[in-house]
Amino acid sequence: MDIGDMIPADDSVRLLSAVLERMDYSKLYAAYSRLGRIERSPKRLFKILVYGYMSGLYSSRKLERACGRDINFMCLLGREKAPDHATLARFRGERLTEVVDDLFGQLVGQLADAGELSLLNAFIDGTKLEANANRYSFVWKKSTQSHEQKLQEKMKVEVPVLAEAFGLRFHVGTKIKAKDLKKLRKRLKALQTELGIVFVHGKGQRKTPLQRALEKVEDYLARQKQYDDYNHSFGGAQQLL
Repeated sequence: MDIGDMIPADDSVRLLSAVLERMDYSKLYAAYSRLGRIERSPKRLFKILVYGYMSGLYSSRKLERACGRDINFMCLLGREKAPDHATLARFRGERLTEVVDDLFGQLVGQLADAGELSLLNAFIDGTKLEANANRYSFVWKKSTQSHEQKLQEKMKVEVPVLAEAFGLRFHVGTKIKAKDLKKLRKRLKALQTELGIVFVHGKGQRKTPLQRALEKVEDYLARQKQYDDYNHSFGGAQQLL
């Protein structure tokens, strides 16, 4: 059975693989000695590293385990055997060092042109991506939209009930916006002041219903603002954040 058949058609790993297939790897292959043969495909090893970074996996040992257990990593490997951690470490530390700017520059450029990502870091010139703590961060458009939709569905059910519990009205339109949550947060804080309720913090402290409600609204607000930032970067001429 083809492992690829088990992966959803809209999974981000499919887009990543397709984009990586279109890249120029001549500099990467040139980094290898002309003597002997290349035992593991450099292109596939690069795919594994990129998808690992996207998935929050940076350790070569964790990447090794993922290649043996995770179907998406297996798909990127094709029919090749999963590389061990030493192979991945050598590839990253010896072969990739001189060409990483070129490869990531190509990758980010193609994904940005396709409108499929938001850059959480900034270009400092035409090709180089300045990494945050030497890690590359991508935000996938489809994934962002899907998670935001789930958040909206949850908020449309919970927020009106939360507001009503304190005698407040909250109108739900087609979308709950950050400004709506800010207004509700302001009214809850005003209620705290009016009632003279002191919020508590720390383990073992018992929070009042008002404090729990306010903290939930603040959590929803932070998450919605994050999605708004991502959507803004997707929408306008590939804005770099």
